Amino acid sequence: MDEKYILGLRKGSHADFNKLYDLYADRLYGFAYNLTHSSEMAEEIVQEVFLKIWQMRERIFFSFFPLHHCQKQISE
Repeated sequence: MDEKYILGLRKGSHADFNKLYDLYADRLYGFAYNLTHSSEMAEEIVQEVFLKIWQMRERIFFSFFPLHHCQKQISE
């Protein structure tokens, strides 16, 4: 399922980016909030992660996108 959206994302599809955001943002927020205990920081982290994903969209592969990779990025 995510593969379709990732292919679209790699081609610059805003709709597919938004769909991936909808699928992952809440879980990433929860993970970031558990690390920071701050809703403001968690929101900022999620925004930064998705900004980075958009900026790197042409280099993203299917194996990159699963949630654990995004959570690893937040942890660093």
